[in-house]
Amino acid sequence: MGPDKGYDRGGNYAFLRFKANSSPMSNEAESGAKGRERSNIASAVDNDKLALDFEIHDLPSFVDQVTLDGKLPPTNEVVNKLQEILTNLQKVCDVQLMNDGDVKQFFTNAIMAVRHLY
Repeated sequence: MGPDKGYDRGGNYAFLRFKANSSPMSNEAESGAKGRERSNIASAVDNDKLALDFEIHDLPSFVDQVTLDGKLPPTNEVVNKLQEILTNLQKVCDVQLMNDGDVKQFFTNAIMAVRHLY
């Protein structure tokens, strides 16, 4: 189905690889310390200092990077099917690969939304 069948046009996607000691959440949050998570997120948003060190990849480069990191590679069949889906989304729904600004804006919006939940 195309956009004339009720789908929104546009959008972005990315495969992100966070570099060492970088995450949208603090180390305390990753280990489950909810109170610290909220205060660290609030502080990052309030101070406009969302410190993330990440790489943006398309599907082929992400698969290559994950494999170089020592993970088992996915099967060619799975990669080809996902690439087919991404290609169709790009054509039909005008979905594009995110750039650095898109990713930072996404995390800023997500963190602000989470902050409002608490």
